[in-house]
Amino acid sequence: MHEIKPDKIKKGLEYCGQAISCYDCPYFDGDDCEETLEDDALALIQQLEKIVFDQNMVILGKQNVITGQERVRANLQEEIWQMKRQVPKWISVEEQPEPPEDDVYYCYGYWLGSGRKQAVPAAFAWGEWKIANNFVLTHWVPLPEPPEED
Repeated sequence: MHEIKPDKIKKGLEYCGQAISCYDCPYFDGDDCEETLEDDALALIQQLEKIVFDQNMVILGKQNVITGQERVRANLQEEIWQMKRQVPKWISVEEQPEPPEDDVYYCYGYWLGSGRKQAVPAAFAWGEWKIANNFVLTHWVPLPEPPEED
């Protein structure tokens, strides 16, 4: 089979579509030139269709990868959101001075005199905070659940 040249096909179609002398047509050989032109045109169209199909398959594959990545990203964002909601938040003693039950809590505040801010563990029992006298409590947070033992 010979090489199919788009410019040759285009020129051949221009000659066959008009009442122009065939002698200058690149397909003119005195024998079935129209059939050869049609065969070449069809072969070129089929080559182009295959190229377009292959490119579409590549694009579709990339779109599937992107869609999969977007789904993974959305799932991870949802997991992060769920985890953030589970993280205890510092509670201001101005908003809620007493925790709901007697327990050990993590507390934040500052030391009288130095003003140094610090987080310290403290207990809340019998309606009052059990904490150093010179520590001013500003916030508290419940401790997480202890680890499960095997």
